[in-house]
Amino acid sequence: MKHLFNIIAISFLLSGCSDNHKNAFNAYNNSSIPVVLGKSTLSSNAVEWNNVYIPKTKEIFFTKMGENASKIMVRKYNDSTFTEAIKINFPDKSSHSDVYVNTESNLMLFSSLMPEHNKDTVSDWNIWKSTRNNGDWQSPEPFFSKNIEGNQFYPWLTNSGNLYFAITPQGSQNSDLYVSEYKNEQYQTPKALPKHINSEYLEGDPYVSQDETFLIFAGFEREQNQGKSDLYISFRQKDNWSAPIWLGEEINSEGYDGSPFVTEDEKFLIFTSSRGSTDDNVFFNHYIVKFNKKKWKPSK
Repeated sequence: MKHLFNIIAISFLLSGCSDNHKNAFNAYNNSSIPVVLGKSTLSSNAVEWNNVYIPKTKEIFFTKMGENASKIMVRKYNDSTFTEAIKINFPDKSSHSDVYVNTESNLMLFSSLMPEHNKDTVSDWNIWKSTRNNGDWQSPEPFFSKNIEGNQFYPWLTNSGNLYFAITPQGSQNSDLYVSEYKNEQYQTPKALPKHINSEYLEGDPYVSQDETFLIFAGFEREQNQGKSDLYISFRQKDNWSAPIWLGEEINSEGYDGSPFVTEDEKFLIFTSSRGSTDDNVFFNHYIVKFNKKKWKPSK
């Protein structure tokens, strides 16, 4: 685990030296409302989710539903065009989802139904990690050294080493957001985020800024909502998170809105949405919109 944290620390130091992100999405500078990102390439009315764009390698990682299992995919983004999707070579028999990749693009976390060991008879989602050596992603290993109860989804790692993710108890359709703090080179028992974040309904898809100053997540059936799931933002205030703020009717839709990702320069929000589809034919596309966190930040 010490080796893992060294990777995170090095990535944080080096990320400040990169300016590759500055021009990547210039074409969307005037997009005050969400527009489809990569129409007919990245976005093709398919069933896919997640968004992680790495400016250093010009790669966008996401999850796509296959015939029998979900799989993690990657596309290059060259000259404002997304290249052909390539599947990350993880075992085909299991579903993989909810990908996170660090700024150096050499550490990947994701959720998977892979058995954790030879005697694992419980089919549940756990968080896994893989490192990239010489361009190839290595065989995944379980992220946690100890068993974590429940299904674990959507891991998100920050500069401190803290890991945010969602947990759905076995046999439940509900999920809440948790953080496992990194202390003394070990990951601590996951702690639930405050009750004003975790409602009695479902919360998922946590994106957390690398400095842990703000959080964006998908919420279901909250008091203020527009669709099946909506996006909300919360800010770190001293040692707690502020009450979530709805991102509004211009960003949210009547469908499922989720998988939020803010670009490294914090100028754009990328997310997935089922807007435009129907209950009989649900599909998701990727959307991008200009982002200004100050618009929602509560006054002190």
